Amino acid sequence: MTTSRLETLATALANGLRAELYLTPKPGLVDLRDNGAHPDLNLLLMCRSIRLVDGYLQELAGALLRNAGPDELIAIGRQAEHTMIKQLGSNTHRGGIFLCGLILVAADQANPDDPQALQQSVIQIAAAFFAKREEQSSNGEQVRRQHPAAGIVTEALAGLPNLFDTILPILNDPRTLEEPRRVYLALARLMQKVQDSTSLHRCGEQGLTLLRQAGARLEECILGGHDPTHLLTQTNREFRRHNLTMGGVADLLGVGLGYAGYLLSNLTYHQGYEEISPERKKAGI
Repeated sequence: MTTSRLETLATALANGLRAELYLTPKPGLVDLRDNGAHPDLNLLLMCRSIRLVDGYLQELAGALLRNAGPDELIAIGRQAEHTMIKQLGSNTHRGGIFLCGLILVAADQANPDDPQALQQSVIQIAAAFFAKREEQSSNGEQVRRQHPAAGIVTEALAGLPNLFDTILPILNDPRTLEEPRRVYLALARLMQKVQDSTSLHRCGEQGLTLLRQAGARLEECILGGHDPTHLLTQTNREFRRHNLTMGGVADLLGVGLGYAGYLLSNLTYHQGYEEISPERKKAGI
C-alpha cells in the first residue's frame, strides 16, 4: 500500500461526504436548500464537520503508513469524535468517521482497487474492532438492542453490503443512468434497504416504513425517466412533518460516492470492462 494511494483514498472519502451533503434536494437531510428534519444543523456546520473528518482521515492514513497498532488507530478515531463534539456541539458525522475509518484501515490490509478484496477486509477489521469495543450508550446502541438488524454495527460486520453490493454497481456504471440521476437511484435503493437506526430512533417502525415507501417512489420516478426534483421536494416536506431523517442512508451514500470516485479515478480498475470510457471518467466525484 503506497503513501499516495492511502492519502488519495482518504481524500476521496472526505469528498464523497461533501458530494452527499451538496446533493440537493434530499428528504430529511441537510442540503443546499434547507436543513431537512435537523433544526440543530445547517450547511456551514456540516461543512466544518467534513473538514474535521478530512483531517482525521489524513491523520489515520499517516498512522497506518507508519504501522501504528490497533489501539492507536482506535484512539485517533475517538479523538476525532471528541473534537467534533467539542468544536461543533454535535456528532454530525460520527457515522462518517467510523465508516471512512473502517474503509481506510481495511484498505491498508487489502487492495482498495479490488472491491471484493476490500469488502472481505472490512469484515475482518469490523469483527476485530467490535470484539474489543466497550459497550456504549448512544442512541444508535439503544436502537440496536431493540432492533438487532438495524444500525452501523450489523452493516459493518456484514461487510457493508449496502455499499459494495447495492450502490457501488450503480455508481460505477454510467450505462445505468446519466449523472446525477444515477446518484439519486443509489439513494433510492439505500432508502429501501438500510435498517436506518436514526429513522427508527425518531419514528420507530413507522419511520422505517415511510422511508422504504419514499425510496420506492423515488426509484419508480427515476426509472420512469422523470425528473425527481419535485418528488424529492415533496418528500422532504413529508419527512419534516414527521421529524424523520435517515442518517445511516446519508453516511453510506457519502462513503459510497467517495469510494466510487476513488475507483473511477484509478485507471487500473475496470470492473469487467475492457476500457474506461470518457463518460466514466467524467462521472468521478
